[in-house]
Amino acid sequence: MTMIPIKEQFVEAENAWDLERLYTDLAEAKGRTLSPTEKLYLRGLLSGHSPAEIAEKCHKSAGGVKVYLSSTVYQYVKMLANKENEKLENWTNIRKWLEGIGYKRSSLYGKNVFNLTCNHSTQSTQCQKIDNWNVNSPSTREIESKHELEKANLMIEQRNKENELLRQQVSDLREIIGLLKKAEKPE
Repeated sequence: MTMIPIKEQFVEAENAWDLERLYTDLAEAKGRTLSPTEKLYLRGLLSGHSPAEIAEKCHKSAGGVKVYLSSTVYQYVKMLANKENEKLENWTNIRKWLEGIGYKRSSLYGKNVFNLTCNHSTQSTQCQKIDNWNVNSPSTREIESKHELEKANLMIEQRNKENELLRQQVSDLREIIGLLKKAEKPE
């Protein structure tokens, strides 16, 4: 029986959740860094596995995993989600609570999606700035998104300046064409 390295187990959580920020915030709630086992079991929960399924995949006893989760990860998540006074009735509440406070990544995560509004008239194209970017996970992801937003807005400004320059060049060319036509006409 081959054991899968801890870092390679429950990797689906990596794509759907902002794990680094979550690990950091849970470590703050705990008062020290999360252990590799705590991270592993948390990834299992976030991947949609029950404690019994996590135990089976990790070759541990189901009861042991449940007790471990109850005394560790569940407590940290309750503190982080401000649910200390609530009883954890179902392990799926962990996912709901963490999603509710913004740790689940948006379905747009990793995709470059911008909503540009451009008005194309006969002689000009004018684009409006993007003024909203929706991402479920604040913090690092939100900061990255804001930087992307700023870059996009700068690109729009540059494009608008280029469009204005092109409009001016078209106007100049029309004027030159008009002058040439006048010059061609016999008097």
